[in-house]
Amino acid sequence: MSTFQAVVLSGGGAKGPFGLGVLLALAKFRKERKKDITPIYCGTSVGALNAAMAAQGNLHELDKLYARLNTDDVLGTSNSSVSSVTLGFTSFRKPYYYFRNDALRATIAANVKFEALANSHLLVCVTNLITGRLETFYKSTIVDELIAKEGELETTERRLNHYHPIQSQEELIDVLLASAAIPFYFPPVEVRGRKYVDGGVGNNTPLRQAAYVSRYLHSCNLPVLPTVCVINDPQRFSIESDTGLDVFGVIRRSLDIYHNELVQDSLNTWHRINASVRALQDQEGRISSILNTLPVELREPITTQVLGVVRDVRGFAAKMELPLYDIRPSSPLLDDVLEFDPKNAKRLKHQGVEDCLKMLVQRSDITPGDYQRWVEEID
Repeated sequence: MSTFQAVVLSGGGAKGPFGLGVLLALAKFRKERKKDITPIYCGTSVGALNAAMAAQGNLHELDKLYARLNTDDVLGTSNSSVSSVTLGFTSFRKPYYYFRNDALRATIAANVKFEALANSHLLVCVTNLITGRLETFYKSTIVDELIAKEGELETTERRLNHYHPIQSQEELIDVLLASAAIPFYFPPVEVRGRKYVDGGVGNNTPLRQAAYVSRYLHSCNLPVLPTVCVINDPQRFSIESDTGLDVFGVIRRSLDIYHNELVQDSLNTWHRINASVRALQDQEGRISSILNTLPVELREPITTQVLGVVRDVRGFAAKMELPLYDIRPSSPLLDDVLEFDPKNAKRLKHQGVEDCLKMLVQRSDITPGDYQRWVEEID
């Protein structure tokens, strides 16, 4: 039986090769340890592109993409900085955007194939520009089952009304383009008559999506490994000065701060829920120990009643612990998230490999000797 594992890939533009490095390290681990693991990829922005190509089984192709990807392939120009002339020329656009998305659309279209996702699990986050709601497009039979099961609940209890199945190659391209549509930089993208922008506006690191799927798999008594969460920024990072920040620089810095605070809050919530589950389980254990002192003929019915009351009081609290491994760089990766360069990509990829393998060493999943060999073997 295959074991499932959710892999969360955050956005970050040209920081994307860091996520590739993590994926390569995880693939190496599965191969060396002969692990039959079915990944469930959840991604936003560049993390969504990484997720889509990984879900296709195309890590080698993703590696080749970053090895040749330049700024022109994303922006349609080699210059990622703001020009006052262009700013004035484009000011009539409503809603406003600075770069056209033709080049990015072509790059996405050349590298993703809807048919290749037939047996995979992919979730892509986008933000509805009009409602402000974070929505999820997916290609996954597991999510299909989860949504069907949720359909049995009362409408007020449903959480996945904003999940939509990806139905074609063109829609896959549109969804990935929308997930990377950074406001001000790129225009919104229309999917099914609704306008969407970068998923990072709502949540740059889609942990909630991973939690929903993992809990469902647990409820089906299927084996689930700890969720791996790839974050493209360190926990806290400062800049030397703000004097060099143009319009884009201020936007980038603001988004970095916003994303960092949001993901830290999401991580804290995840760990807090896990801690509360452990505390409740410990409480039930202590109650059971006390009740075990009762006469045998009274023990079972009273234990059932008491624990039933405890669980009723608990209400909608999470019923299971979901371990989480978060991987993030120790220092900032890049200043300009739209400056794509193969040399930088190679450096970030290797950093992702090393940081992932270090995490596996810390978790005692591999040895320091494995780390040394695998760092050299992963090109």
